Amino acid sequence: MRNGSCPNCNSTEVYMTYFSPLWAGESLVRLYNPKGNNLPIQVYLCAGCGHLEMGIPESQKARITDLVKTDKWKKVGQDG
Repeated sequence: MRNGSCPNCNSTEVYMTYFSPLWAGESLVRLYNPKGNNLPIQVYLCAGCGHLEMGIPESQKARITDLVKTDKWKKVGQDG
């Protein structure tokens, strides 16, 4: 959807906004790290079919490594 086209319906009526975990009560998902590694969430919405995608902005992706080291995150496909 980052290219402006919906993968669900091929509409070009795709819009983007940011949700920040620092805005209390306004974010869809909180990517919170007690060490202060909060990450903004980039949200894409297709006005044609309602398909929604969320991701981390490119400028913040280097911070993901520290975030997933917290005890709240478990790697998918591994026991324990």
